[in-house]
Amino acid sequence: MIKSFSSTFSTDDAGASKRNKIKDRSRLEVSFVNPNIDNTYCRCDLISVDCLDSISCIPHNNPNHLNALVWIGLETRTAIKETSIVDGGEAYSDLYLPIGKQLQYAAIDTWKAWRSDNVLPEYYHRRSGSIFVNPRWYPDCQKNRTSVNRGSTYSIMYYKGTSCFYQGITGEEDSAGTIMEHNAIRWFEHNNNNSTLSSSEEVSPTKLQIRKILKAFLHDHQSNDSRILSPLGNLLMFGHITRIMFNRRPFLEEIYQAHLTSIAVLSSSTEYDTKKAGKIKTTTDVSDDTTKNNDVDPFIVGLHMRRGDSCNEDSPQLYQKEPSPLDSPAQFGSNRMCYQTDVYLEAIRRIRQLVPNTRPLHVYVATDDAGDVMEEILHHKTFNKGVEVEVDQWNYLNYSRSHFQYEAESIEADENENKHILGETAVADLWLLSHGHAFIGHLGSRFGKAAWLLATSRHNTFVPFFTVDGHSFCCEIDENCGETEPYITDMENCLTFGHEYIDYDHNGTYFDSGSHARKIVYHEQEKKKKERRRRKKKEEEEIE
Repeated sequence: MIKSFSSTFSTDDAGASKRNKIKDRSRLEVSFVNPNIDNTYCRCDLISVDCLDSISCIPHNNPNHLNALVWIGLETRTAIKETSIVDGGEAYSDLYLPIGKQLQYAAIDTWKAWRSDNVLPEYYHRRSGSIFVNPRWYPDCQKNRTSVNRGSTYSIMYYKGTSCFYQGITGEEDSAGTIMEHNAIRWFEHNNNNSTLSSSEEVSPTKLQIRKILKAFLHDHQSNDSRILSPLGNLLMFGHITRIMFNRRPFLEEIYQAHLTSIAVLSSSTEYDTKKAGKIKTTTDVSDDTTKNNDVDPFIVGLHMRRGDSCNEDSPQLYQKEPSPLDSPAQFGSNRMCYQTDVYLEAIRRIRQLVPNTRPLHVYVATDDAGDVMEEILHHKTFNKGVEVEVDQWNYLNYSRSHFQYEAESIEADENENKHILGETAVADLWLLSHGHAFIGHLGSRFGKAAWLLATSRHNTFVPFFTVDGHSFCCEIDENCGETEPYITDMENCLTFGHEYIDYDHNGTYFDSGSHARKIVYHEQEKKKKERRRRKKKEEEEIE
């Protein structure tokens, strides 16, 4: 395990240096107060692959603290939208990009425009299609029109592509299924004693004051210099931009609830039939989980397990038996790896040891092979048979495995006839994973990055992670992260770099060793800086 986390005694937050030490803000170490131990800060290196130990810094026995964070996150997103310029522009949309990658690229675009010009787009392009979305399947994406000549009514595909799934970006945040947000609002109203407000007072003085502070903060820190914010500040704000871009249409919550399946683990001797899992315990409210203590909110783990076109081996027995280290080779084309289920279960076992026994543990599983994976876990059919985990409830989306089966090498290929349903399943899985207090999975994946960012935004705090693929949030799946680490220079580079996004040409070397674009771009920038310094020095000498 790579050492990446520490809880140290300090009277000053090392991740939020004074202005005269502004360079320290460019570090990639997230730092936050440890609420469980006085005068200590918890720190995590964002280039690392393992920050699960930071779970020890979560105030598990203080739901007020957790509700306050969620509520402030809601107010932060509201303040971002109210203080930004909406120019009527359209968000990033592409015909061939998978939903997770498209969401992150849209967030990168929006982040850059918001940081530099305080501008937000208004909506996703209504006429840009996506091979992963078939608007004919969703009545909410259609509008009826009447023929002037014949007087007949017919339907047109009004919202195409991602606009079929996402509402206007600056509108009210989708409220369907947002249980944690609703609980935070109820907590605030109860503690703020809103019942004492007169009929003429629509908003409490406390809420008005918090909104005033947030707006002032956003105004003061509106700069394209990412160093104005701490690494955690940058991460949280980027997460909030991602959540704003992920503003689902209400019909998607109905689809989500229809497929959501929960299996409550009653005892170690319980027998399960995963083919009839929905009959064991199916919930239409993710907050209504069965727990061994109904008075305690469960600790939720978002588990992302890649299968399908992510695997270079056909047989699960040949999947990787250990998580990949940070200096593992780049994964691309036929070099992509899948990992045996025990690799993920070992991380869940560690989480169970870090979370107090009085708090139930629930795991939300996002995978394109839910039936086989759940069968393997519940019947202890893992290949090593050495990892036992105590989980009180498993949750997953019960989609047919046939949706994810195709002969093509990738989901984008024209030969894949199941592409359209994969947009729906991706949005549903992203929402599922966004509930997690911790994340286990693949941060090299754009989908994994987007899921982790959504969880970060919804909880409005750092979400501990363990990434099995040897790739941190800051680097790409087709990079060797160990070699790339020196060139991830600051949070802006961590949050926004993508060789596809910048349309970098590898000149035919990509399929030899992956992407080296970040290194080359870094050296080009350094060369330009050196040239500017040389010219400046020359001008100063000429003046003298």
